Amino acid sequence: MAPLETHELASLAPANGNGFYENHDARISKVSIQEYHDEGSDDGREGESASAALLGGHTRSNSLGIPDPPVEARQTAPTLFLTVLGMMFTGALLQRVTHWKPMRAVDELFILIPMLNNLKGNLELVLSARLATASHIGVLDRRSSRRALIAGSLSLLQVQALCVSALAATVSFLLGLALPDTAVAGGSTGEKVGGDGKGTRRWHIGKVVRELVKQAPHKAPKIKDEGTTSGWREFIIVIATAMSSACLSGLILGSFMCSVVILCRKFKLDPDNIAPPIASCLGDLVTLTLTALTSTLFFYTSGRPQDPPRPTTPQNTTSAFLSIRDTPPATGHFPFLPFLATVGLIVLIPFVFQLCRHLTFSRPLVRDGWSPLVVAMAIESGTGLVLDWYVGRYRGFGMLAVVMTSLPGSVGAVFVSRLSTELHQSESSPSNKAPGGNPKLVSLTLFAVGFPVLLSYLLFVWGAGWLPLPVGFVALFVGIFGITVVVALALAYYLTHLFWRYGFDPDAYCLPVHSAVVDLIGQLFLVACYELANLFGNDVKIRIT
Repeated sequence: MAPLETHELASLAPANGNGFYENHDARISKVSIQEYHDEGSDDGREGESASAALLGGHTRSNSLGIPDPPVEARQTAPTLFLTVLGMMFTGALLQRVTHWKPMRAVDELFILIPMLNNLKGNLELVLSARLATASHIGVLDRRSSRRALIAGSLSLLQVQALCVSALAATVSFLLGLALPDTAVAGGSTGEKVGGDGKGTRRWHIGKVVRELVKQAPHKAPKIKDEGTTSGWREFIIVIATAMSSACLSGLILGSFMCSVVILCRKFKLDPDNIAPPIASCLGDLVTLTLTALTSTLFFYTSGRPQDPPRPTTPQNTTSAFLSIRDTPPATGHFPFLPFLATVGLIVLIPFVFQLCRHLTFSRPLVRDGWSPLVVAMAIESGTGLVLDWYVGRYRGFGMLAVVMTSLPGSVGAVFVSRLSTELHQSESSPSNKAPGGNPKLVSLTLFAVGFPVLLSYLLFVWGAGWLPLPVGFVALFVGIFGITVVVALALAYYLTHLFWRYGFDPDAYCLPVHSAVVDLIGQLFLVACYELANLFGNDVKIRIT
């Protein structure tokens, strides 16, 4: 059963046999994709087929075609390398950002980063997969439909980005109030710290710690400013930072991903091989950069005291939410800039929502696709717990967690995007069925491509002295990585067909859930790898003295 959420593409697809276009709520299966003359086509070629080959990146025809492994490897491997490089740059940037004054003074900004990155990353993944599917079924062939598709995609992305960023900011702020004061440090330890006799426990937040422990030495000094709690100013800073960075990131990355898919179509490349890994690579990096910049701007214009209080001169306190503990009352001005930015973006939401409802492409989607984002965020919280429990026990855990989750996740995302395109194509043109062996050949190609990327990463971090682990453990890790990739590919195949069978668009529903589940499975498999290595006599545990 074709998902109802994908029927908006029918109105943008090429004309049917009668020369008319389908309504936006018509089934894609009713669209007859035939040869047509496109006066608005950029390349000006007449009689070009409106459909694209899912597995063949060089020609556009009504046949799904047979995959060419060398071509698939040449298109997929560079983007996977970019994914790993993007994670490394993100980690290096995050290592610096955590020492900035806003991050030390407002804990909720640090808690916000992994939530916002995860939610925004899923939005970009969904956007890239939808655009790739639209490219394959011929929507990007006509200039008018291409403009409608891009306008609807960017509008929908803005609505979702603004809403999920507000949700992430609220949740992170509530977590900051509910959890005890944390001593956030760059080291991968889990021991108690603090000199007040009570002790506080370092709380590692999912992907943030995964990046922090890559290059930072163990037992780093505490970098959190003491003696402050969150108040109304901090809440305004957090929500203004989240919504502003999400809005700007949506504009930049959304426009960039649209350009990537269009360029892939121009140069006869398969966007399913290229767009999802690039979205994953740049999503965290751009979002983190914008979060750091906007938080700094709003922090220094919030009117809150900029210097931490002296611990020897305690002050009386009132409500924890309305004042700053052990600090003089704020003498600065009202936080006009963060407040106006927040109000302006909140007011913008209904206008963009109405715009989405009037655009053909985004009209059926504006009410759907929210639940997988929330489910993915819940699953990622479990991933953070696993990392919190084990990152302080094993050497190099956080560094290896990067590649154990990002590479299988990116490989699985490519496979989901390609399977989704195949299902859309077979629905739009039932006479064209892919050969039965195509998914197997594609999965084998993706499986093989991941290993050179993994080995290159391991050689780099080993040569740099960041991975002081025995050779036996590294060999075991490579084997566990292969199992993780197999699980990611199998999960991509069955989840995609499961969502399609029950009428849900795999582009919107499968990618966020798949990404979160692979992150969790990768962490658990990495724990199993360390435990097995320890049983075999390898020295992989951290000795706390």
